[in-house]
Amino acid sequence: MLFRFIVFARAIILLWLAFAPILFPLRAKADDAASRKDRIVFENDIVPILFAYCWSCHGAEDCKAKLDLRTLPLMLQGGKHGPAIVIGSAEKSLLFQKLKSKQMPPGGELRPTDAHLETIRSWIDSGAEAFYTGGPIDEDGNPPLTDEDRSWWSFRPARRDPAPTVRAADRVRSAIDAFVLARLEEQNLTFNIDADPPRLPRRDRTAPHARGG
Repeated sequence: MLFRFIVFARAIILLWLAFAPILFPLRAKADDAASRKDRIVFENDIVPILFAYCWSCHGAEDCKAKLDLRTLPLMLQGGKHGPAIVIGSAEKSLLFQKLKSKQMPPGGELRPTDAHLETIRSWIDSGAEAFYTGGPIDEDGNPPLTDEDRSWWSFRPARRDPAPTVRAADRVRSAIDAFVLARLEEQNLTFNIDADPPRLPRRDRTAPHARGG
């Protein structure tokens, strides 16, 4: 009886060890996805509202009262009457006050809906999250780039690496051939033999990766 219990207990432990690494990461990923879905982020949720109601006077087209609402740093920098928002308090934020009181947009412009106001309120009260939190954008509407930004591969100048040396150098017709052949030779492989013209279309259909096809 004791032996059977030990075998059963070991089986349960083995099953746990086998499936726990699979189940828990999936649960964590699901929780992360849910939390991301519930988050209000400036670029995702606030920009469309400001674009519809505010940017014609406080964005790319114009910056009345020296107020630009295109990024979180610009909103915190504010304009003639101070910062547009106070992080953590929508009621103390000039932007929310103006929109809620219907003072803005001016005249007969379209007004934000109650749902839009609630989104802005929740965003400010929850910490005014934004993907971009750097400095003000330049005259062309671009954010400044730091040295770390410029080290990203897409910002680096293009360079031509020397072609690797290969054993079957006679098979190389271009620099790309040299790079591909070098990787093949690491696995003791090489290009297929060149196909003659009658055979080339058939090889092209059956083995598009083959040499000469």
